Amino acid sequence: MRQSYDFGQKDSLVTDSVTYKFILSALRVQHTLQYTKDNYEYHDYSPVDSDYYKYLQFALSDRTDTVKFTGLLAKSHKTTCDHFLPPKK
Repeated sequence: MRQSYDFGQKDSLVTDSVTYKFILSALRVQHTLQYTKDNYEYHDYSPVDSDYYKYLQFALSDRTDTVKFTGLLAKSHKTTCDHFLPPKK
């Protein structure tokens, strides 16, 4: 999501039937919000039950031949605020 505010002088361009309104920007303040979500999926086709219990405290049954974990790895958001000044003429 991006939101910007322009500060400057208002102006317009009039043609035959349309009026275009715009701002001659002296300063633009822009705010950007970015949100990301990453998922993971892990497969172990030959699990060793003692390793799972030793490192993860996760007990496997004797009939387990495949272990699959899925879930949300990370949620993050990034916020930036930028100021732009137009080049001087």
